[in-house]
Amino acid sequence: MVLAQFSDPESEEAAECGAVTVEMLDDLVSRISELESGRGHPVLQFVAPNDASIALGVSLDRAFLMLADPSGGTCHSTGGEGGTFFVVDYFGAFTEIPFECFIPLGDAVECVRSFLASGGSAGGGVLFAPD
Repeated sequence: MVLAQFSDPESEEAAECGAVTVEMLDDLVSRISELESGRGHPVLQFVAPNDASIALGVSLDRAFLMLADPSGGTCHSTGGEGGTFFVVDYFGAFTEIPFECFIPLGDAVECVRSFLASGGSAGGGVLFAPD
């Protein structure tokens, strides 16, 4: 069972989504895409039973992913085009993410879908670089 949460820009508190299935993913992505504060769209974080997690940040038709393994090691999506940066709301923090970390939204969603289906392993052909 993978759990999900994001920072609600209105209440400034974590919004717990509970257990998430693959079938729920598109609705959750649509939901965070509609929410925005002065810090951008909220990041949607998924946590697997083994404490692996994947965070999804969106900006229009692009997204970034941050993957954490159960021991706490992290890496981020890479392979996007050069440019400036996007801003996202990472649980109340104004966070600048380099444009190179943003990949097509569809690719990011497929990677999260793989994470949900496997219970904690990322897939979908997304390239990750260590933090």
